[in-house]
Amino acid sequence: MPVFFCKRLFVIFCALTLVSPVVPAFASSEFLARNKQRVAATTVDGAMMEVFSTAGASAPGYFCAAADYAIRRLGANWSDRVVVIRPEAQSATRPEFRSVLFSVRPWQDDRASTAPFLMSVGVAGVEYTNTHSLNRCNLSRFF
Repeated sequence: MPVFFCKRLFVIFCALTLVSPVVPAFASSEFLARNKQRVAATTVDGAMMEVFSTAGASAPGYFCAAADYAIRRLGANWSDRVVVIRPEAQSATRPEFRSVLFSVRPWQDDRASTAPFLMSVGVAGVEYTNTHSLNRCNLSRFF
């Protein structure tokens, strides 16, 4: 009887292993934003960041993750802006994912904002303040 039970457990374990969802492994240096999107620094000084797509990712979600990384990892000010450098496309560092490349720009009075009414990650140069982007964290799951 114990041998039969062990075989049965082994078969159940193998079946569960085969049907369990495959979760890609991320590098330990990557940052998990508060909306559960992964962010990775793409330059040596960390001034540019790549936000990876998740299921149901939206523009507010990308900006939320970028601003969260900018404030908590880079020490950016709340009034600084996150700017889309490369629109949503296939990731250069992880080809199996889509991503958006962002940069942080310090706040300046003399430069006009390029923030459209609706958030978009489809055009380079779109920027929002960290405060505005973080306010969209709670909304990102609805859009």
